Amino acid sequence: MATTTNLTTKWFTVDNKEGVDFNFPQTISVTVNPELPAPRIALGELVHGNNGSRWMFVQASTTVTANNLVAIDVNFAANNLTSVLAASLKYTVGIAEFQATVANAGDYFWACLEARGGAAVNVINGQALSGTLLYVSSTQAGAVTTSVSAAAVHGLYINSTITGTTATVDVVTVEPITTSA
Repeated sequence: MATTTNLTTKWFTVDNKEGVDFNFPQTISVTVNPELPAPRIALGELVHGNNGSRWMFVQASTTVTANNLVAIDVNFAANNLTSVLAASLKYTVGIAEFQATVANAGDYFWACLEARGGAAVNVINGQALSGTLLYVSSTQAGAVTTSVSAAAVHGLYINSTITGTTATVDVVTVEPITTSA
């Protein structure tokens, strides 16, 4: 398991692609920003970022809070991950790793699928030591918990002790999600 003490807070693409902004959702509104009548990138586009990260361009179907785990369907619609969605094994899972507070329904954003060197995830019951297995919360959509619940999140490794509501994790990958025994 890799460890790090510095959480990446400013992500950028290492691919030669214009219009990529991992840090902020994109809102399409002819009254607010008429110069952007469509999303910058095609839905489902994959790019690589700093710190060994991999990202997918998605559209929020519901309001998504920063640092939440998201379930991404075949149409690249992202919803806060619930234990029911995780147990279905039908979704790609990512992290809403952006600097804004939320992405509203209809907004576009880049979901982090993989990262080395630290990503932030929302945690409830956040008291755990490094290396603790995380589970999809059954009470707060998009968050993880250290309490055993229906679906374990394989590929998220805590690289420091959790003491609050956001944990720094080394994200080897957030796929696949499997049900715990």
